[in-house]
Amino acid sequence: MIFMSYGEPVEDYRELSEFNDLDTTDIFARMIYSEAGGESWTGKVAVAYVAKNRADNGYMGMDTLREQLLKKYQFDGLTQKTARKPDTSSTAWGHCLDIAYNIDRYDNPIGNRLFFRATSMKLPSGARDVKKIGNHNFYNL
Repeated sequence: MIFMSYGEPVEDYRELSEFNDLDTTDIFARMIYSEAGGESWTGKVAVAYVAKNRADNGYMGMDTLREQLLKKYQFDGLTQKTARKPDTSSTAWGHCLDIAYNIDRYDNPIGNRLFFRATSMKLPSGARDVKKIGNHNFYNL
């Protein structure tokens, strides 16, 4: 593994392979930042817990956080410029890195929910146990 500082810019390879040399904490922070960087602290923690819940429950046969984060089509934020080149001088990045590094220290605000969507998007049919936090709905199918 190549050592890089957390949040260091990476190239855009579109298949998430640009994250292969990063450690899981860095990838996790980038996902939180790209999906919920503008959300409240609780909103950021909630998004983080979706990935953690998936890993803890072996969602799609994957039981590590890294596998969950790098599974294609699971966390669209990782395909965005904000994930590849986060503003590491921002308060939001600092919060996301702290959450990624210390997730087990923070209360889980979403229970066992495994999915989220922006409130501006229609929920999928079959969505249940919906909980709104900030600009996201958290739910199960």
